[in-house]
Amino acid sequence: MGAISGQAGGVIDNALMRVTDLFLALPQLPLLLLIVYLFRDVLKKAFGSEAGVFIMIVAVIGGLRWMPVARLVRAQFLSLREKEFVEAARGWAPSRCDRSFATSCRTPSAP
Repeated sequence: MGAISGQAGGVIDNALMRVTDLFLALPQLPLLLLIVYLFRDVLKKAFGSEAGVFIMIVAVIGGLRWMPVARLVRAQFLSLREKEFVEAARGWAPSRCDRSFATSCRTPSAP
């Protein structure tokens, strides 16, 4: 989510970051307790009593902990957009800029 937001910019960036802010505003513990209460019987039947509750708790915690990572990834993408090698790639071959930018985000570039 952060990579898409940082790369796209503009309206898409704004919309995705507002969704991220919405999830950040949710109270995690009450939401976790509510979901465990609502779906525990279904998962107990599917996976067993202990494994079903464990899988559900892990899934809910994982689903509620992605927002800070998305913000960090977005910040990294926004900072990389301003680097000199990205500007050079835009001037050299605009059609290839997106590929070189995404590649440089995954691996560190040599000085």
